[in-house]
Amino acid sequence: MKTTLDLPEDVLVQAKIYAAQHRTTLKELVTEGLRRVISPSAGEIEAAQRTRSERLIAALKDLGHTGTVVPLKRDEIHDRQELR
Repeated sequence: MKTTLDLPEDVLVQAKIYAAQHRTTLKELVTEGLRRVISPSAGEIEAAQRTRSERLIAALKDLGHTGTVVPLKRDEIHDRQELR
């Protein structure tokens, strides 16, 4: 999709130089920059996963689970299922 951006001249010049030095296009630089801004950071993803795990553990305890609850990563769950 086409759009028009009004960029400060010094930023545009630096971006064009960077793109040329890295053998990419201005379009790719803008696209990558926007993706980085709108995508959640690794820290945000980890915090969200931790919150979901804490809620799940609390829910299990509310249901009367008395054993130790240890959050597992997806690969760990998959590995345990293969051992069965």
